[in-house]
Amino acid sequence: MFKKSFTLIELLIIVAILGILTSILLPSLSNARLKAQRAVCISNCKQAGYALTMFLDENDELFPQNKYDGVSDEAIWMGKAGSSLTVEASKRPLNGYLTQNYDDSSMQFARCPSEKGGYFEAKGNSYAAHVFGGKALKPPVTLSMVKEPDRVIAIAEVGGIRAESATGVDDSKYYWHTPFGTTEWVTVFVDGHVTNNRYIPGQRNAELYTFRFDNVWNN
Repeated sequence: MFKKSFTLIELLIIVAILGILTSILLPSLSNARLKAQRAVCISNCKQAGYALTMFLDENDELFPQNKYDGVSDEAIWMGKAGSSLTVEASKRPLNGYLTQNYDDSSMQFARCPSEKGGYFEAKGNSYAAHVFGGKALKPPVTLSMVKEPDRVIAIAEVGGIRAESATGVDDSKYYWHTPFGTTEWVTVFVDGHVTNNRYIPGQRNAELYTFRFDNVWNN
């Protein structure tokens, strides 16, 4: 007896079915991957929030310095030496509160898996601290000076920090987990809570967040 083989038409039908299934499944798989990466980013930011809280507790509520070895930068609070910001891990103030090995080049809590633009490679940290402009979170500012810590941004994805001035937010590389132009970034607030927050580029004070302005600061 001869085994029945597939005809050319049957093979074409199978290929067509596989193609349809692939076109249906790929977007779902891609969305699942992006959601997983955002979850990692949120977890990283929660660790950064815990580290900041512990740092404040042990340093008379003074926020960390953003300047070491004569270098100032918004990425200096945690991470490792990068190609342009060469401050090593041991001099970054929040690293001592994060469960990671300084010799581990991945610096897992300092790197967003969805990052675009090479910020981690250059700065050694995917996340930026609120340390520039106006009333920034750096010494001599203390925790007690912040009247509404649940509304003041402490750390965020780079695009989020830049949204205050709208600088750079018209560049797709600052949108890591959302489509270009949605202006949403994972954010750590001074009280330690983390959220994927929508910012209004160029607007410093909104209903749910602020970088500065007198209604949330003492003095």
